[in-house]
Amino acid sequence: MLVVFLFLLLSTTYGIDFSDSSESCEDGGRGGHNHGRPPRPPGNGGGGRVCDAGWKFFSRPSGGWCIRVFAGRLGRDSANQACATQGGVLSGMQNVEEINYIVSQSLSVISPARSGGVWVGARRRPACISSGITATCTKTNSFYWTDNSATGINGMLFTNGEPNNGGVKLDQDCALLTVASTPVVFNKFRTGQMDDVPCTWQDPTPTADKANKGYVCGKKARR
Repeated sequence: MLVVFLFLLLSTTYGIDFSDSSESCEDGGRGGHNHGRPPRPPGNGGGGRVCDAGWKFFSRPSGGWCIRVFAGRLGRDSANQACATQGGVLSGMQNVEEINYIVSQSLSVISPARSGGVWVGARRRPACISSGITATCTKTNSFYWTDNSATGINGMLFTNGEPNNGGVKLDQDCALLTVASTPVVFNKFRTGQMDDVPCTWQDPTPTADKANKGYVCGKKARR
């Protein structure tokens, strides 16, 4: 009886609510003064950062990054300008995870074509402008990422024998990523790997297996 009396006394005196706490928190999230977490904006993200609808979130050492592939037969600079209209730049590639996503999305946006090239944010280093592959200008350090986000060389994958800078021409300062539904195009160019090409390059045959058919844009994830 003493316990019951104390319970009633506390309830009456202090107005304590002994109802289930998890249900109260849940109700508070739906209305009242204690609002719950607002709906996540379209897109996806992590660590409190999100991407716009249609963009894919990736976590990079430099921070959250959003990637989207667009179809279009543009030169490299025109592709970068097209990315700018989306608030971004041509995207580099941090790792194989990003590369695999880009290949998959590229094949979707360039369909019904089953292969092609897409511009990415990589450019030849000034010190290697007039050089093929050498002991100084190697397969992994001849180019750098231009998006100011991608780091390291895990995504810096060039197909076998590249970047050769066009052999004697020495005019291939930009990069296309080969995308294909088969492992190899023209018995050399592997899907998911880059080839160096002139920055103004346009394949004279738009339907060619390795013609530039799209570009990869990237931008920082937002809060």
